[in-house]
Amino acid sequence: AIVWFRKCLRLHDNAALAEASKAGVKHMCPIFVIDPHFGPGHVGVNRYRFLLDCLSDLDQQLRAKYGSRLLVLQGKPEDIF
Repeated sequence: AIVWFRKCLRLHDNAALAEASKAGVKHMCPIFVIDPHFGPGHVGVNRYRFLLDCLSDLDQQLRAKYGSRLLVLQGKPEDIF
């Protein structure tokens, strides 16, 4: 199952993760897409760094709780999917 993290980067109340867990999904691919309009040239460096730190923390939580890694992609979501 693909779990697409968009704005909510928390595990404890993530509806998609809860549904995947209830459904007994054995393989999960969590992803986050960095839109090209949300890059260092479009937002402040501190905001971008905060996002990267949050993604790193999410990856660590996913590894610890689900044994899965966060796949971070860059591009327009409509092009990726």
